[in-house]
Amino acid sequence: MAAGPAAACARSFSVELTPDVPDDTDAGFLSSLLGDHPGFSLELLRERHGSVIDLTLTGPGPESACAKIVHDIGRDGRVLGIGATAGDDADKY
Repeated sequence: MAAGPAAACARSFSVELTPDVPDDTDAGFLSSLLGDHPGFSLELLRERHGSVIDLTLTGPGPESACAKIVHDIGRDGRVLGIGATAGDDADKY
């Protein structure tokens, strides 16, 4: 029996950026954070204090794919850290 399609994933998280990022709300910048992950998208939820933004990652799944992409974003040289969005648990991803 063939497995069905992977469940879609959605994950919200905050990103602390280096101060030299010129426009953290620019769609091109957000796309560059996402990298080469067809079918996935990053949406800006809000800007917070300093260089912190809240994002939502959505895509076709599985959940492990979303987790890997968030991990990859955290390795970007313009990213100082990744955490839970305001109001979520304070755990780091």
